[in-house]
Amino acid sequence: MAREVDQAHLPEYTGKFSFDPKLMLEFIKAIKPDYDSTDPKTWPLISSAYLEKELQRPYTGILMLPPFIAYERSLVDLCVANREDSDFEFACEDGTTMVRSRFHHHFPFVYNQHGHKRKFEYMHADHYTSWVFGVTGKVPTTRTKGKDTPSASINPFDEILELIQDAQDAQKQGEVTSLKVELGNAHKDLDESKQRAAAAEEHQRLLEKELAHERRRVESLIQSNKTLKVDMQKSLKDERDKRERAEQELEDAECLVVANTVRIEELEKNLMKRDRELTEVKTTLSRDIKTSEQASEKAKLDLNDKEKNLQAAKQMVATLQAQMLTIRSELKKGQGNGGQKRRAESDVSGSQSKKVKTEQ
Repeated sequence: MAREVDQAHLPEYTGKFSFDPKLMLEFIKAIKPDYDSTDPKTWPLISSAYLEKELQRPYTGILMLPPFIAYERSLVDLCVANREDSDFEFACEDGTTMVRSRFHHHFPFVYNQHGHKRKFEYMHADHYTSWVFGVTGKVPTTRTKGKDTPSASINPFDEILELIQDAQDAQKQGEVTSLKVELGNAHKDLDESKQRAAAAEEHQRLLEKELAHERRRVESLIQSNKTLKVDMQKSLKDERDKRERAEQELEDAECLVVANTVRIEELEKNLMKRDRELTEVKTTLSRDIKTSEQASEKAKLDLNDKEKNLQAAKQMVATLQAQMLTIRSELKKGQGNGGQKRRAESDVSGSQSKKVKTEQ
């Protein structure tokens, strides 16, 4: 059976990208005017390399990929890994409603209408017609002319199995109508998911910013605590050294007080001894002074007596001298009786001298 659309033959998209379906639709139409979201033949192909370049990081599957675009299978796998497939009802362009698999509705090149993965990314004519009818409520009037040549990598047996599966899908075409209702819900869920994802990204950005700020604050606190710890250890060591020095000084002071106390006691004893000695000296000196005074009085008395004797002796000498003068004068007068008179004077003079000595 001829393949109506082969994803490998779709043009690769190189324009701007957005997770907002409406904005993405405008981006595609700006560079591909023939784009029709209801016709997979006009869809561009988005590769993982292009998306990583646009996002400046690998796609993680957290945000829902915009529908009605062909995607590399690895991108679709990441997107559905965080979601569960379900049947939903959506409104067709003709006003009818249909029900189909959410994954088939968004990614018809990768999932069939039952939500099963395809082995190859292409759509046969019946599958293509069924999908377009499910979205628009109309059977497409144009088809690709001729047949696609199967690639060497496609197993004919697998292709037959897929054709059988498509035939079984055609028998359940009546169920397709209910998928239109789910499509409307899907758009609503998509918008809500987009808003939640944007809010989650913004919240994550704020959390990362707060985390970086908190990390810097914690690092600053850790550094401050280290500095404070070093300062406290130094202060504690200084206080410990001061206390040890104070204790040593107190011990030295106590020893000095004890030594001074002993010295004072010795000085007091010596002072008392000196007081006693001084008292004894005073007593002895007083006694000696008294004795000296008595001796002095006696000496004065003796001196007075000697002075009296001296005066008496002086008077006697004066008397003798007067007598000698008298005798001389008499001798001069009577020299005739010289020898006899000399002996008489000698006798008188000798007796006078003896008398004076005896009085002394």
